[in-house]
Amino acid sequence: KCFDADGHGLVELMAPDFGLTGHSPTALQAFPGFLKIALQPPAEELAVMDGDADNPHYLCSNADRLLLDNDVTRARELYERALAIDPGYSPAMVGLSRLSVLNADSRAQAYAKQAISSARTKEQKLAASTQLMQVYFKTRPDNWEKALEQEWKKVIRDYDKPEAAAMIMGRASLAKSDFLKATVFFRQVIDWDESLSGQADKMLAGVYRQLQAEPGTKAARLIARQKTVSRADLAVLLVEELRLT
Repeated sequence: KCFDADGHGLVELMAPDFGLTGHSPTALQAFPGFLKIALQPPAEELAVMDGDADNPHYLCSNADRLLLDNDVTRARELYERALAIDPGYSPAMVGLSRLSVLNADSRAQAYAKQAISSARTKEQKLAASTQLMQVYFKTRPDNWEKALEQEWKKVIRDYDKPEAAAMIMGRASLAKSDFLKATVFFRQVIDWDESLSGQADKMLAGVYRQLQAEPGTKAARLIARQKTVSRADLAVLLVEELRLT
């Protein structure tokens, strides 16, 4: 802390004991006569700071942050370090699958499937299954549409409100110019009102701009005009309009 001659606080620096070199400010708060700066260490040092250099969970969390910053090289290093510590750690395999998709690496699907089989919790398995769906959608292997649909059926059967998976299904439907089916998935995410509802709302607005005509069946037209879509509505639409049972 730094104070002026009258003892008023001027600057407060908060950082780990190992020094400020290489750290960057992540928050600034200004008050009358007082400035507080919060400093954040580089992602790969967070685990060291917390005494978790050998903790796969912290390594993968840091790798995820690096991946968001497009630092794929350092992200890969942390994912691989996590697997070296725990060869069956599913989130690390999911991370490597995501990297493989970005790098057009053919191992993306294998990593995702291995992540599913290695998952130790329901949350890990959902994340791995969602990643496998993303692999199918992004890489478009032979029979990718059928594979994607099969994985979706497993996810919607086993999990409540799998919004990330539903978003993938919506985007895949858009890629096939199936605007009606895309509408079903995006509206379902909005109805769930979880963290991706805002994204789904934006995607749905884009769908509406592209639609050239209303749905063909009476049930579909009624559902399309509703503000929310229930599971019962979704079932009716899948049967009557999309011919899915």
